[in-house]
Amino acid sequence: MIPKFISLLRRGRPLLLHGDGQHSRRYLYAGDAAEAFDTILHKGEIGQTYNVDSQDEVSNLQLAQKLLNLFDLTDSAAWILHTRDRKFNDRRYAVDGSKLHSLGWKHRTSFDAALRMTVDWYGKFAGWFGDIEGVLTAHPVVKGDHVVQPAGISVPQAGGQDTEGSTLDGFVRETQAGALDAFVRETQSARDAEQKSKTMPTASVTSNGGSQNGGKKRKADRISDE
Repeated sequence: MIPKFISLLRRGRPLLLHGDGQHSRRYLYAGDAAEAFDTILHKGEIGQTYNVDSQDEVSNLQLAQKLLNLFDLTDSAAWILHTRDRKFNDRRYAVDGSKLHSLGWKHRTSFDAALRMTVDWYGKFAGWFGDIEGVLTAHPVVKGDHVVQPAGISVPQAGGQDTEGSTLDGFVRETQAGALDAFVRETQSARDAEQKSKTMPTASVTSNGGSQNGGKKRKADRISDE
């Protein structure tokens, strides 16, 4: 979320919040995370599980406002827009890191300081990730190894209007009805065809200590969170 929001603001485009924006995440600076892993490597016990936690819990709406402040943007109503929420969007992420704290590690970099450093990094290395325009929409649709961007859909601008003058809601509806619906239909058709082609049951195998489903893994940005 943080890289996406910074990239939008650097392009003069509004931030698109899913739902009411009250979903919260605990953010941790990447440098603190690296120190946590180093502590576990040198002081942790084999076979034990250690949660890497943070005390900086911030809602998506609060994050958006903090970024506007860093970009010296004062009109929140123009720069923070709301769109439909994702299905199964967790309201809150938080873990207990007391076991890791007992090894001597602690969260040192404040969220505000880390956010300033992250904004600065994206200012210096704006082209680091190449062409990311396709993923800067509210609900990007990935098909294969690329992002589907429906033809004729213009980019929403600050104030809730896109370059054609239609509303952001219209933009979301067209995106959903176009690329997303087509993607879902094609995916379902492929799954149906695959199911019909199976002639005998198969068994799945996982490696030692592995899990077929696995646990939820949280993605790290320059500030890592959710």
